[in-house]
Amino acid sequence: MQTDDEQLEALKRWWKEYGRSVVLGVVLGGAIAGGAWWWMEQQERQAESASMAYQSMLHDLEQGEYARVMEQGQGLIGEYSRSAYAGLAALAVARAAVAQDELDVARAQLAWAADNARTDEARTLARLHLARLLLDAGEHQEALARLEGEVADPLRPAFDEARGDVYLAMGERAQARQAYAAALEGVEGRPSQLLQMKYDDVADAATQEDAAS
Repeated sequence: MQTDDEQLEALKRWWKEYGRSVVLGVVLGGAIAGGAWWWMEQQERQAESASMAYQSMLHDLEQGEYARVMEQGQGLIGEYSRSAYAGLAALAVARAAVAQDELDVARAQLAWAADNARTDEARTLARLHLARLLLDAGEHQEALARLEGEVADPLRPAFDEARGDVYLAMGERAQARQAYAAALEGVEGRPSQLLQMKYDDVADAATQEDAAS
């Protein structure tokens, strides 16, 4: 068994060999913990700032202040591009751009959101609205391409209806009827009168064509 003097000497040797490493480890551990806390605080502050900027955009959008919406949106996207609010801001900017007939700006914002938004919902909505702008521009194949891919069930009928509109514009009535039928089947509750009319029109046209042949 070691005497007190021997234990003291052993402790001195251990401290001489390992003491600096222990102190350094404690210091580094504290720095890492402090850095993590600072980073989390910064993230929280940025999320709060982005949320306030987005709420301001929505208010201006409701008031018809489209120029302000576009200016604020560009700033929000540039400063908080990695936040969920960036995709939502791009959708708002696109809506304001359409209201001002700046369709190229709207298409650019929707394309960015479709590819870069942080949430599935924002990316999906951007794809849908972009497809409709492409349809209006007569770019049918590009519109169909944006309507392909996975879609959450609540938005599936809207995608099927848009697909039916594209096929109808292309003169593909049979495919349009199938798309409208899928949209009607996927709607929860009563479908819109417009969707029902679209389906009825192509169905009646198909019946008349069959009778004529």
